[in-house]
Amino acid sequence: VGADICDVLRARGHNIREAKRPIGGSQVIAIDWETGLLTAGSDPRKDGCAMGY
Repeated sequence: VGADICDVLRARGHNIREAKRPIGGSQVIAIDWETGLLTAGSDPRKDGCAMGY
């Protein structure tokens, strides 16, 4: 998250702390409902995979 976003969140009363190392991971599957095409991706920093059928 950029510094500008952090500034906005602080102005709204949020307590923002910067992580010293990456935390969490994510996977995503995007579906094109017109074609039925599944596009998947997985965060390479963590164990995990994105799969669809």
